[in-house]
Amino acid sequence: MINTSQSPPLSIAQLFGLTENPDTVDKSNQVVRQDVYDGDLYTDTIKDSPALQAMIDKGREFLPVFDWFAQDLFISLFKVEPEILPDDEINDRAIINKRIVERLFESEDFQRIRGMTQLDPITSALGTQVLAEKTIRQLESNRQENGRDSTGNDTKGLLAGNQQMERDTVPDCINGTEHTGVEVTFSTFDINGEAEHNIIDAVTTASREAADEIKELMEQVQQWGLEPGNPSLRISFENKRRALEKLRSSPNLKELAGLVGRFRSLARQVFRKKREDGAITVNSVTTGGNLEQVLPTEKMMLARPATRLDFIRRYTQKELLQYQSKNQPAGKGPLIVCCDVSGSMAGKPEQWSKATVLALAEVAQRQKRDFAAIYFNTVVQETWVIPRSTWNPAAIIEMAEVAPSGGTNFEAPLARALDIINESRFCKADVIFITDGHCVVNEEFLKTFNKTKQQKGFAVFTVLINIGNKASTIMVEQFSDEVVTVSSLAQLDEDSSSQLFRSINDRGRPS
Repeated sequence: MINTSQSPPLSIAQLFGLTENPDTVDKSNQVVRQDVYDGDLYTDTIKDSPALQAMIDKGREFLPVFDWFAQDLFISLFKVEPEILPDDEINDRAIINKRIVERLFESEDFQRIRGMTQLDPITSALGTQVLAEKTIRQLESNRQENGRDSTGNDTKGLLAGNQQMERDTVPDCINGTEHTGVEVTFSTFDINGEAEHNIIDAVTTASREAADEIKELMEQVQQWGLEPGNPSLRISFENKRRALEKLRSSPNLKELAGLVGRFRSLARQVFRKKREDGAITVNSVTTGGNLEQVLPTEKMMLARPATRLDFIRRYTQKELLQYQSKNQPAGKGPLIVCCDVSGSMAGKPEQWSKATVLALAEVAQRQKRDFAAIYFNTVVQETWVIPRSTWNPAAIIEMAEVAPSGGTNFEAPLARALDIINESRFCKADVIFITDGHCVVNEEFLKTFNKTKQQKGFAVFTVLINIGNKASTIMVEQFSDEVVTVSSLAQLDEDSSSQLFRSINDRGRPS
C-alpha cells in the first residue's frame, strides 16, 4: 500500500537536511521500503552504470539528497508493489523525496514506465537514468529562464550563501553547537514551499517525457531480441546494459530496428520446427527462464518469503535450474555470413543485408548453431564469431553499426570463411554471401575454394543485389550452390529474405 497522507510543509533546513534531530538517527534515508537484497541490487546496478552515476552527481546540485531519491526511484521501478514508508520512519532529510515519490505514484506516466521495468534491473536502471536526466534538464531550464535555482532563490546569492554556510555554519550545526546560526543563515532564503513545488513539478514533467522515450526504447529492445522474455537468449547483465545504452544513443540503430524486428519474426517462422508431440522427455538439467520446465526445488524457493527475491533475481537473469528436453530441435550446421559493406551498398541495400544478417544470427542461437559474420569491402573489415553456447548483443549492435565504404573484393571474405570452416566446429557450415558488386576472382583461388567446399561438405548461398544491372551472376555462380538475384529496390523486402531463409532451412542437417 502507498501511504499518501499529507505531511506538513518543509522548512528550508529540512529541505537541505541540515538540522539534527536525535529521533532521526535510526530512521530510513529511503522513502520506499527496501530490504538488504534491494539495496545490494541497486548498488550492483549503479556501479556498472557510469552514466547514471554522473546524473546522480549532477542532481545533487539541485537536491542534496538526490542520491537517495535515485535509489527510491530505481526500487519503485523494479518492485511489483513498492510501499512508501510513513513519515515517522523517514529521516527528516528525506521527506522531500517522499513528496516527490508520492506525486510520481499518482502519475499515469510513471505507472506506464513501471509497467515496462518491473523485475528487470537493467531497464529499471535505464528508467531511473532517463527520469534523472529529464528532471535535471527541466531544473536547469527553469534556472536559466528565471535566474533562480530550484528553491526559488537568486542563483548567485544562494551559491554565495551555501559556500559561506559550508565554511562557517554546517560543521557547528552537525555538532549541535550553532543551531541559532543555522536558522539565521537559512532565514535569508524565503522559499515558502516554492522549492518543493519546483522540484516536484520538474520530476512529474520529466515522467511524461520519459514514458514516451522508454516506450520507444522498449520497442527497440523487442525488435532487437533483447527482451527478458526471449527464451532462447541468455544475456549477461553487463552485455545487455551496454546494448541498451547503445540502442538509446544511436540514430542508425533506431532506423534499422523495425526492419530487424520484421526479419527476425520472418526467420523464426521459416526455421520453426514443430515437435511431434507435446510430451517432454527429460534429457538433462540446464539453466534458463522457462517456468514450465523449472525444477521443483526452484519452485519451492518461490514459495518461501526468505528466498523469493533470489528466485526473482535468477529468473530475470535466466539462471534457474530447469529440465532440458530430448525432443528439442537438434542443432544444424553452423552459419557463416559474408556481407558486402562497400560504399555502393549504402542505403536500402545496406539496411536489408544487415537485417538479414542479424535475423540469421538469432536463428543460429535458437537452433544451437555456431555463427560467424564477415563484413568486407576491398578487405575484410570485421569478423565476429559467436559460438552456439553464447550470445553477445554487443557484437550484434556492432554488426549493425558498420558504415559502408570502399570497393569490393570477393577473395578476402571467401578466404576468411575457409579459415573459419577449417575449425572443427564449422566444418559443415552454410555460407551466405551477400553483395551488390562484381569483381574478378583468381582462377587458382576458385579451384582451391571449390575443392575445399566439396571436401568439407559446405554450401554457399549468394544474394546478388543487382540494382541497375551493374553486377553479374557469372562470377558468383562459380563458387555458389544457389544464387538469388534482386534486381530492384522494391525486391529488397521480406520475400527475398524469406527465399534465402527457406533455401538454408531446406538444406539444414543435424550437426
